[in-house]
Amino acid sequence: MIELNIIVADDHPVYRTGMRLALEQGEMKSKIYFAENGKEVINLIKKHAIHVVIMDIHMPQMDGIEATRVLMEINNQIKVIALSGDIDRLTVLKMLRAGAVGYISKKAGFLEILKALHRIMEGKKYYSEDVIEYLLIGMEDTELLKNHFKSVESISIREAEIIRLIALGYSNKEISNKLFISLKTIEAHKTHIFNKLKIKQSIDLIFYAIDRGLIKPK
Repeated sequence: MIELNIIVADDHPVYRTGMRLALEQGEMKSKIYFAENGKEVINLIKKHAIHVVIMDIHMPQMDGIEATRVLMEINNQIKVIALSGDIDRLTVLKMLRAGAVGYISKKAGFLEILKALHRIMEGKKYYSEDVIEYLLIGMEDTELLKNHFKSVESISIREAEIIRLIALGYSNKEISNKLFISLKTIEAHKTHIFNKLKIKQSIDLIFYAIDRGLIKPK
């Protein structure tokens, strides 16, 4: 396994220290860089071949959302895991829209960050449980999805289930295994869904559901 170059971006020294200790005790080999704000993150990715940024949202000079946007314009292969001490629906969605592939509440602890790191390096997404619960209340009910979309876009039960799983962060392969249908069929369903809803990326499914009142905050 290659050594990962990881930036830990957080303006709190204690949290940076805790994150360093957690990463050093993890199974993945990693070289760790530190940033106290978004501008420092951008400077680091210009100097080093960074694989992952563990990005706090609320930082001085440039926050995590703007830093992620700029970072993605420079190198969209870098994987961003967002961190936040509090979960605000709009902030979460802005961060995911900016390009983050993971979002974790700081309440989840360092071990969950290591779990997220493993998952995103496998090409998957990761959201801590409290983030999923906050954003996706109502999406566990496939019939609710189906009935809600039916009058507007004629979404089938199967497509509704796929929408739910995509929004929960499942990869195409995981959806294929869960629903016992081929990967090719999943990809075809996704294409049809995206065309019906006139969207271009998976995160737009969450935006769409919120716009229609399907997902309700706590």
